[in-house]
Amino acid sequence: FSATDFIIGNIFGIPFIFLLIMFIVIKQETRKGDEK
Repeated sequence: FSATDFIIGNIFGIPFIFLLIMFIVIKQETRKGDEK
């Protein structure tokens, strides 16, 4: 986690680290759906 990520997150109004976590979770959920 760096200052640059924090500034970028503030510009978009959403913490960058939160978007990154959500992206990983969605990818994992999609992968589970493909296996079934």
